[in-house]
Parts: sequence; structure tokens; C-alpha cells
Amino acid sequence: MQSERLNKKESSQDPIRISFGAIHTYAYDKTRRYVIIDVGEGDWFIASQIFSDCLGVTGTGHASDIQEIVGHMNVETILKGLQKTNGSLSGEIQHLVLKAALKPPRDLQR
Repeated sequence: MQSERLNKKESSQDPIRISFGAIHTYAYDKTRRYVIIDVGEGDWFIASQIFSDCLGVTGTGHASDIQEIVGHMNVETILKGLQKTNGSLSGEIQHLVLKAALKPPRDLQR
């Protein structure tokens, strides 16, 4: 029993691999889902909350915000979701999203 608790504690401290398009549940409200728009650097990344037909305003996320990775969203779906959110998408925003999509996955320390 004690070893099970120790293993759970250790696993919650394991690094988590993030990548562009990774969908994660929010650690503080498991009904919320976010998609990673930019893997960032250090202990932060950029994500947007997923709604039924659009994405929310993007913001900075932290490793502690991630409960678990539950899926993946492709770049076309992300661009469509951002376009629905903003009404239109500038060429500059499209360029930034496409550039972020090329960044390799990385591990975040929890």
C-alpha cells in the first residue's frame, strides 16, 4: 500500500512530453481541455482552451497546469479554431502558428 502511494507520487513528478497540437486536461478543472499552440521554453508553453466550435484566447501555461495529455489536434484544425475565435486570421498569425508547428516535442519537468 505504501509503495503504491510512493509510485503514484513519483509518477506525478515525472516529466511530461508536450508537442504542438497536444491536447491536455487542465489540472485544476478536469472538464477543461487545452491545445498547445507553442511548446515554448523553460517551464512555460502557449495554449488555448478548446470550446465546441472555436478556441479560446491563447495564454501562457505551466507544467503544473497539465493533468494528462489526452489527444492531438492538427495544424489545420487549430488554424480554423483560431479563425472562428478572432473572426479572421492575419498572415502573420498563420505564419507564427505554422512556425510553432515545426518545433520538436520537449519534456517539461513537473
